[in-house]
Amino acid sequence: MMSRPARRPRLRLASLLVPVVAGVLLGSTLGAPAARAGEANPAPVTVPSLRSWQGGQGSWELTPRTRIVIAPSAVAELRTTARLLAGELDAQEGVRPLIVSGTPGAHDIGLRVGDVPGAAGREAYRLTLEDAARLTGASREGVIHGTRTLLQALRTSPRAHSIARGTATDWPLFGDRGQMLDVGRKYFPVDYLKQ
Repeated sequence: MMSRPARRPRLRLASLLVPVVAGVLLGSTLGAPAARAGEANPAPVTVPSLRSWQGGQGSWELTPRTRIVIAPSAVAELRTTARLLAGELDAQEGVRPLIVSGTPGAHDIGLRVGDVPGAAGREAYRLTLEDAARLTGASREGVIHGTRTLLQALRTSPRAHSIARGTATDWPLFGDRGQMLDVGRKYFPVDYLKQ
């Protein structure tokens, strides 16, 4: 009786594609890749995505010495917004910035109300991330929208307490927006629903 030669295991195309597809999907969910030396930074990951982004080089850092600096002309208008942002930075990043009035320095977050060239509406804002993070809103509402972008960019950044440098100019696409709360799949406390 003749013995048969051992069979070679056959690799199936599907078994080769599974790790490749899984790697691509995983890589696409981890956020924007870091910029290579000499290239402009990619836009931060935000929902909704930014309408306009001009990437810079390097990153802006949130440090224990970071302050929220309100422009002297907008202190009364933006004091509550600054307090809200300070509390959210403390909860999210573990850094609670001091709130002051004046001119922002390195690592500070500057808030002001003013013109936002190239953007439309009262809710428009421009966030410039350089040595300082300078946020200009067309109104208080614009500044609030800009703080949401700042918080999301910090949360989705690959490096803790850091955001890629660049300039975001953004404004809402729709006048009416909404949010659905699916209490059947996620619990929301009654106090949150009342708020």
